[in-house]
Amino acid sequence: MAIHLRNMEASMNKVVIAKGNTALNYIFEELNLFKALENKERVLIKPNLRAAAVENYSACAITNLTVIKDLTNKLLDMGLSVTIGECTSSRYITEKALIRSGVKKLASRNVEILNLNKESTKKIEIPNTKLKNIEVPRPILETDFLISLPVMKTHTLTLVSLSMKNMMGATGETTPPKMHLKGISQSIVDINKVISPDLSIIDATRAMEGTGPNLGTEVKLNTLIGGFNPVSVDSIGAKMMGFEPYTIEHLVLAEKANVGRIEPDKIAGKLNVKKFKESRHGIILDMYSYNWFNLLMTNKVVHSIVYDYSYFLIKRLLDRIRSRDRVDTIKN
Repeated sequence: MAIHLRNMEASMNKVVIAKGNTALNYIFEELNLFKALENKERVLIKPNLRAAAVENYSACAITNLTVIKDLTNKLLDMGLSVTIGECTSSRYITEKALIRSGVKKLASRNVEILNLNKESTKKIEIPNTKLKNIEVPRPILETDFLISLPVMKTHTLTLVSLSMKNMMGATGETTPPKMHLKGISQSIVDINKVISPDLSIIDATRAMEGTGPNLGTEVKLNTLIGGFNPVSVDSIGAKMMGFEPYTIEHLVLAEKANVGRIEPDKIAGKLNVKKFKESRHGIILDMYSYNWFNLLMTNKVVHSIVYDYSYFLIKRLLDRIRSRDRVDTIKN
């Protein structure tokens, strides 16, 4: 079993910005990933796919399938076994997301597609935190190398959703409401103390601005951002979006907790800033904003009733209200 903690040596704190069709190759070369992966056998890629669970989802709300394919093929060419895994609030939500995103079709002899909600979990203690412990699907803990592959997007509660926040989808299904209940920014830091990715690659080929993480608009940047330190990688991602990293609570808290440093030692590639519109709702209908809801969702029975049996009906209703409110906000 591996608990994934970054190499905190200064030589590892490099962030690579790459654009175009050769972006992934450039990241591999600049980070010397061939060396980092030479003694590994199993790699698990954790993309961000949840938004694809519903019909007519925005393509910019999930990790680009082409990027997932290219990374998978790159790893296969190195003789590695690849797993692509996702976990959401329900096994049914995850299954629909895997199918509708197209990821399910990537399964082959050396590529396993995992609905992490269906996997057994292990309780991991996080001392001196409000969370105290989290449930983690065993494949996350057992892989030799863990890659966080999020899409770049804005978020109503955390301003940005990048590689550190993507690790919420690497925890058991009742952990996210617990994280919201205990304080989302600090909780993002705390989970990254024990299941931090070995490599982070932000997919900014088609990013999302505005009403993220699901209802925003597309921003085409055709860019990837990669590095070993998720705090530094997310900091550069935030800068590219036009946000000051020191105003993003979970990044500041992560640096204070020695999870990583906001400023990388070196940046390879050119940082082009595109000012993203922030995520705002006229009416707050993100249920995770309400502690009474989060408290209920930490109960596994209640959680199952809501997410396994009622989620898609509730989701359609809330999205209609959100969309109507967004139109009214634009008109006003």
